[in-house]
Amino acid sequence: MKKSTLQGKALTFCVFFAFYMLNLSTVFSATIKGTLEEKQTGDPLFSANISIYDMDDFEQKTVLYGAVTNIDGDFEIQNIKAGKYILVGSYIGYSSSAKQIQIEKEDVFLIDILLKNDFIWDPIIIQTTVLPNTINETLLSKSPATYDDVARAFLQKLSLVNTNDQSNSISVRGNSPNGLKWFLNGIEIPNPNHTPNAGTARDRVTYSGGGVNMLKPEFMSSTRFSYNESNNSLGGQIFTNVQSYNPRKTTIKLGLIGLEAMHSQPFNNNKGNVFASFRYSTFGLLTDLIGLDFGGEAINYIDYNINANFRTQKFGDFQLFSVFGTSSNVFTTQRDTSLWEESKDQFDINFKSQTTINGISNKYRKGNSELSTTLAYSTWNTTRTGTQFDNDFSGTLLENDSLAHQRFSFFTAFTNKNNFGESTIQLHGRHQTYALSNFDSLLNYSAKGQLSGLILEPSIGHTFKFLSTFKSKIELGALYSSQTNEFSLQPSFSLRNTFSSYVGKFIEFNYSLRNQTQTPDIYLSRNQENNLINSQIAFSKAHHFDLTYASVIKNSPIKAILYYQSLYDIPIINQDNSSFSVINEFQTFITDTLSNTGTGQNYGLELSYEYKNGNGDFYISSNGALYNSTYTSGDGIERSTRFNGNFILNIVAGKEWDANVLKVKKEVDKKIGVYVRGLYAGGLRETPIDETLSAQLGRTVYIENQAFSLSQGNIFKIDARFYWQKSTRNREGSILKTHTIAFDIQNLTNQKNVGFRYYDTIQGQVATKYQLGLIPLLTWKVEF
Repeated sequence: MKKSTLQGKALTFCVFFAFYMLNLSTVFSATIKGTLEEKQTGDPLFSANISIYDMDDFEQKTVLYGAVTNIDGDFEIQNIKAGKYILVGSYIGYSSSAKQIQIEKEDVFLIDILLKNDFIWDPIIIQTTVLPNTINETLLSKSPATYDDVARAFLQKLSLVNTNDQSNSISVRGNSPNGLKWFLNGIEIPNPNHTPNAGTARDRVTYSGGGVNMLKPEFMSSTRFSYNESNNSLGGQIFTNVQSYNPRKTTIKLGLIGLEAMHSQPFNNNKGNVFASFRYSTFGLLTDLIGLDFGGEAINYIDYNINANFRTQKFGDFQLFSVFGTSSNVFTTQRDTSLWEESKDQFDINFKSQTTINGISNKYRKGNSELSTTLAYSTWNTTRTGTQFDNDFSGTLLENDSLAHQRFSFFTAFTNKNNFGESTIQLHGRHQTYALSNFDSLLNYSAKGQLSGLILEPSIGHTFKFLSTFKSKIELGALYSSQTNEFSLQPSFSLRNTFSSYVGKFIEFNYSLRNQTQTPDIYLSRNQENNLINSQIAFSKAHHFDLTYASVIKNSPIKAILYYQSLYDIPIINQDNSSFSVINEFQTFITDTLSNTGTGQNYGLELSYEYKNGNGDFYISSNGALYNSTYTSGDGIERSTRFNGNFILNIVAGKEWDANVLKVKKEVDKKIGVYVRGLYAGGLRETPIDETLSAQLGRTVYIENQAFSLSQGNIFKIDARFYWQKSTRNREGSILKTHTIAFDIQNLTNQKNVGFRYYDTIQGQVATKYQLGLIPLLTWKVEF
């Protein structure tokens, strides 16, 4: 009896143990964590869907588990039972990505998903989910009067100040546009804009802006704007990457901005693709034929963008890219003095600029690690002459500027994601040379010489999460210049609380210390004895503090940023009677010794809100800022900076109508769109002009002890865009051909917004130059 009882118990235990082992999958559960990002840019995708299906029953499309990514693109799915599954990441406007997973034990599985742009999406939906710091090709095409220029689009989407709408120069939070830097595939590039002297009072070259951008929307993937991310920049950064995927497509575009042709072609079973574009300006032709006024100048430019992408099994993805642009502004005085109406009419002015950027990039991924590398060679050359004529038409060369710049750049970044977060090591460097020769006899100014040196920007950082809703990043960077033999550490720190893992609401604090090298005309400035006086001037520095609150209410994002920037070591003329500071300079003319003893501060509140209706065919994007920007120079007086407009308000509204017609063998999609942008902002600051002394010296003389005490007056402008689009699709849904006719109107009400004031020697008084008036632009584009 006892023996049989023991045998019965043993048998029961064996049966139970066998049953337990066979059904072990029902006892434990696992967790999957990951991040969903855009493949081209690495930007996190908020509110994307994660779905898990049974692998054996995938055709039924029954979702067993699911999640939605948070504001950082992160997701987490718990209590997943053992088994074989297919995990699918999807997002509006992107091709879905599927991964096979097998759960065999209780663990936390890390899975990152990269989605690529599929070129067929509603841009409004994309924009309202990622907030306004990112611009893509389609969103750019919906922005009124931006001329395919991402910088002008950011001026509409963010609370940024345009110094003059003849150019895309941007002042960020009261800083000089010289503080804005452009990046392509991780490297800092020279000014990628045609006519970089456009919209300036002195008609001289600028370092970050211009009349027309030479980077095509089709050439780039999404472009991102940042306020304080780069080591060598105090006034914002524009980051863009070369497009990594180009479907087969040919595009012809005819318009007042230029004549364009582009083609993209996959090859090797879609493992590689190429893209090439060419554009020729029509501005000069329009000026001659119909008298369209762009400052009275004949403007011409030519550019091309080329890239090729290759995917390999062992060595990752490669990109070859090339950008070229050349432009000119030519103003020729009329040989009849009775037709001279202003000072400029006495001059022949000839400006030329040329930019080249050639490089190769590689991105290699293995497991949770990624290595990105870019090597590039860039050049930037500009020349300008100003010849003044007397009444007998005898010419005297008064202004003669030239700049020859070349740089060898490299960028490498290693990123590793693990259970402890994400670690990143970066090194950005370049060896650069400048040959500069600037001369102005009226201003008794010259800057001449050569610069050569190595700039290094290393950084190491780690991002980690804790207490389920907190995310923090700590980074230590540095900036080194062999030219001045200066080295400066640059720490940064951020802390974010998302409140809830899957609710698009967070509060974030950011701090960073940044440095910036000076422009070459400062290093090579000379005194009256023709001696170099500022070749060893040190970096400008700034502490940045941001406090951000963001939320999404019914799929409409809102964001508020409270910021403070404390600038120090700013080059000034350290004299009791001087109000000069580099903080105000856009085009620098220096004949005095500078010292790094100036200070400044920028603070303000920025707000943004976006709304779209349920169909996504109507949206409103708005942003605004209240801010103050001040500086202190040698006289010890705190003043407004040149770029202190105090407030800005942008509102962009768009409406689209669809009309689809089904025909026998094909489907025709028709779309009509209307977009309107309104701008109301405080004007830039200016210094009063001493008319008596200006008349005596024959040039503009400012009252220095009243520096930037006047406002140029508030700016009001309405821009509009109307477009009609017709697409033909086959039965499989593929687009065969698309026609688009767009009509842009800049400054619809022909408002006279002040550009700058100066003393005019012909008129014998202070004259006002205005920004652009009403300009209509018609464009026709066909894609097939």
